[in-house]
Amino acid sequence: MKDKDKTRDQLLSEVEQLRQQMAELEGKESMSRQAESRLRENEEKYRSLVDSTEDSIYLIDRDYRYLFMNKKHLTRLGLLGDQFFGQPYKKY
Repeated sequence: MKDKDKTRDQLLSEVEQLRQQMAELEGKESMSRQAESRLRENEEKYRSLVDSTEDSIYLIDRDYRYLFMNKKHLTRLGLLGDQFFGQPYKKY
């Protein structure tokens, strides 16, 4: 049905529905921003913990290729930066 064929009450009802949908979307957007903020905070805490430990921490994939090494593990292996990324576990 075209807008010009709708009654005033029908149009007002549609406007109210759209306002409610906008309010819901704004609420979801706010929740999403809060979740992203918490995720960043947790990521910073994790990174700080992993980089400050005296233990070697590393991550390999199913094919035994390095995905991550903390600073201590890099130092123990004498590596710099991310030159290890994708390299086989046996290489080091």
